[in-house]
Amino acid sequence: MRTVGYADGKISNITILTIVPSIVVAVGILTYPRTLASQTEGADGWITLLIGGAVCACSTFLIAKIASLFPGQSFYTYTSSMLTKPIAILLSMLFFLLSVTIVSYEAAFIANISHHYLFEKTPSEAINLVFLFVVLYAVCGERVAIFRTGFGIIILTAVATIVLVITALPSADWNRMLPAFTTDFKSYLGELPNSILSYSGVFVLFFYMKLTRTPSKSVKSAVIGAIAVTGFYITVYLMCIAVLGNVSTANTVYPLVELANMVRSIGFLDRIESLYFVIWITTVFMTTAIAYDISVLIITDIFPKANKIFVAFSLLPFVYFISLLPTDYYQVSDLGTIIGYAAKCLTIITLVFLWIMYWGKGRKGKRGKS
Repeated sequence: MRTVGYADGKISNITILTIVPSIVVAVGILTYPRTLASQTEGADGWITLLIGGAVCACSTFLIAKIASLFPGQSFYTYTSSMLTKPIAILLSMLFFLLSVTIVSYEAAFIANISHHYLFEKTPSEAINLVFLFVVLYAVCGERVAIFRTGFGIIILTAVATIVLVITALPSADWNRMLPAFTTDFKSYLGELPNSILSYSGVFVLFFYMKLTRTPSKSVKSAVIGAIAVTGFYITVYLMCIAVLGNVSTANTVYPLVELANMVRSIGFLDRIESLYFVIWITTVFMTTAIAYDISVLIITDIFPKANKIFVAFSLLPFVYFISLLPTDYYQVSDLGTIIGYAAKCLTIITLVFLWIMYWGKGRKGKRGKS
């Protein structure tokens, strides 16, 4: 009888590849084209997206590489060996708080936009709670089931994006992307931090690389996933500019939803944006599920005897309470910006300390042998 490939709890390189876009592509793709268009001329925003993508790819490589050097070991284990146990606990708890806040932010955003577009008569608090219960159900199951679901959602999102681009081509006016390269350097520099923040989330590789069967090969897969996200962001942004124009994109709250709304080539759908909205919700669901799973994984790594289901249920009231704090779109956006900066700063600090200690201990080891 043939065994299931996931029976050992390990994940493949393809799974690592899909994890990166699953955690990075979330609510930001709906709003970031607006922010980018407001700071640049024509379609010049693709340059900052490309630079941000390069930074994301480099960060992904460094995270995956340092984690792959300790195959089968959790973040808490290999950080304890290099930075001492108290520092490992501190970093783990900071990533735990970050993950919990990401779950709350995604849930708040979903409730806000779903109330606006789909469930106008349903209280956003109820939408929020139902969404979190669905996420909780996924997290309480097998971890590999989340990854399998993520693989299917990524394929669905890729196909939907290709269809959206193809169907939007007749409505595109490529003159709207002109003039080119007229944005001043100061504007590029001012928008670059936001571009880098739009790729937040790759820190999950600190914790998931221990699950891979071939850690050294998974590094390449993770980088490919980051490159794929960059291509996705640039494609969506350029289509928004070509169809809506720079000014309209800059003054539209959700440019991607408006882009889907303008596509009328599929006759049997009067409101095709609803279809893309549902697909996008599944993508946000994956981001939320991964962040929730990471928060549970951190606790069970520090306390091996802790019950996963008990931890997951215990976190739900705190996650729900935090998700209720932002009361409107602007407060939700501010929370997202804070999370983005916190994720980048914490990731960079952790990377710097880990690599410095690894190189330092490596050199000491070589001197000792000589």
